[in-house]
Amino acid sequence: MKKINQYFYAGCIAYTVASTILIVMCLIKNKGDFQVKSYASMLIIIIFIQIILYFMENLQVKSQFVHMSLELFMIIIITFTLGMPTKLIRIESIYDVIEIITMLILTYGITILSLYLNSRNDANYINRMLKERR
Repeated sequence: MKKINQYFYAGCIAYTVASTILIVMCLIKNKGDFQVKSYASMLIIIIFIQIILYFMENLQVKSQFVHMSLELFMIIIITFTLGMPTKLIRIESIYDVIEIITMLILTYGITILSLYLNSRNDANYINRMLKERR
């Protein structure tokens, strides 16, 4: 159950970070046309990504760097594959591709950092409780 909660937590963080970044980008560009349908598409993409990442845990990749690179690659592929048909992603130039990949890397990095900090806090709490019992 802890593993499922972790993926749900990661999906929530990713959705929140991506939404915040998109809102800021829309405000900077003076685009007020970002609709509820876009948020729904983003949620579907994030849920699909979380399902794929959940099953990727069984790959038994030894290197953390390789594992994280594979995850990021899958996130980019899924986002472009599902984002273009749902019109969440519109590519008019190479700069749009770079912007989207940058947003994905930022979102992934913040999500991983949040998960790491959450795990570290849990470990510290458990260790503190064990010390108090001695």
